[in-house]
Amino acid sequence: MTLGAAQPYRDEELRPHGGRFVAATVKRDEARDDMIALARSLVDGSIRPPALEVISFEDAPQALGRIESGHVRGEIVVAIGAGD
Repeated sequence: MTLGAAQPYRDEELRPHGGRFVAATVKRDEARDDMIALARSLVDGSIRPPALEVISFEDAPQALGRIESGHVRGEIVVAIGAGD
């Protein structure tokens, strides 16, 4: 399995599952097998997706500060509009 970005999983988390990080784009045909392996690992629970945090627009400046300081693992989504 190949992942194109070095976040949010560290090498030591991926190696036991046959994973590795690369810093290049993978051809579509090569990525197919990787995506199938990734989906199976997600389904069987051997890996977990990164955390997702939804914040209000008003809290965006604090979230940017956390991102810049490197204290975010996963994704931060800013809700904009009614019902945020």
